[in-house]
Amino acid sequence: MPGLYLQVSSPDAISWVYRKVIDGKRHSIGMGSYPMVSLADARDKVKAYRVEVANGNNPLLAKRQLKQEAKAKAEAEKLEALRQATTFRVAAEPYLKKLQSEYSGRNIAKQIE
Repeated sequence: MPGLYLQVSSPDAISWVYRKVIDGKRHSIGMGSYPMVSLADARDKVKAYRVEVANGNNPLLAKRQLKQEAKAKAEAEKLEALRQATTFRVAAEPYLKKLQSEYSGRNIAKQIE
C-alpha cells in the first residue's frame, strides 16, 4: 500500500505510519503501534483515510477537533468538580464552632472569628 510505512524508533517503539500530502502539505498519520495493529488493520485504516481525502475531507483536522473537544470537555468537568469540591471554609467551620464552644470564656473565640 503506497504511503504506509513501519516506523521503528527503537526496539520497543514500532508503529504504522501513513504519509500523505493533504492540501499541499506532507503529513504523517499514525495508524497504531505494532503488533497491537496488524498490517491488515493498518491497511484498512489507510483505505478509510483515502476515502476521507477523496471526499474532500481532511482527516487530520477532524482528529484534531475531536481531541480539542475532548480536552475542553475534560477541562469543563474539572472546573465543575472544583466548584462542587469542599472548600477549606466549609470543612473548617464545624471544627471552629466546636473550638468556640469549648473556649468560650477565653480570647480564642474572638481570634477564631
